[in-house]
Amino acid sequence: MSKTAEMKRFKDVLLAYGANPENWPADDHETLRKIASSGGTEVQACLREAREMDAVLNHLPEARVPDGAIDRALAKVMVPPSAPVVDLQAVRAQRSRFRDAIDMRQAIPVGIAMAASLMLGVLAGFSDLTSTYIPDTGTITLASIDEDSAAESLISFEAFTFAEGDVQ
Repeated sequence: MSKTAEMKRFKDVLLAYGANPENWPADDHETLRKIASSGGTEVQACLREAREMDAVLNHLPEARVPDGAIDRALAKVMVPPSAPVVDLQAVRAQRSRFRDAIDMRQAIPVGIAMAASLMLGVLAGFSDLTSTYIPDTGTITLASIDEDSAAESLISFEAFTFAEGDVQ
């Protein structure tokens, strides 16, 4: 173990167990005693701080637990839950069958494309773009269109107005 790792372990033990070597863990006892007896300034400062903390903690009164409190706490913890128990394996199996039936990786892009086309249709219906392509008045005679004058026939049309009751 490196010196920095040993020093970190020494500080951790002092924080957890205090400055008294009798309270230190048996596994690290020899290593920690060697570090404590090394006499370095950082080690002495850590030991002094741990002794001061021990003195403060020793002046506190002992915690007293009322009679029967532990038994009552354990009785509350050991009560089986009143909520229904869910069989997680059955839920997972049901979920996997549902996922096999509907593959969301394919359904989501199709849904997005359908929603986008619906929005484009709605926007086109409310916009003025369609009114420029569909004339409000006039007739186009399809029988008069020949190959030579196709463009002229489509562009020129007769203007007309409907009288009341006329239906064409």
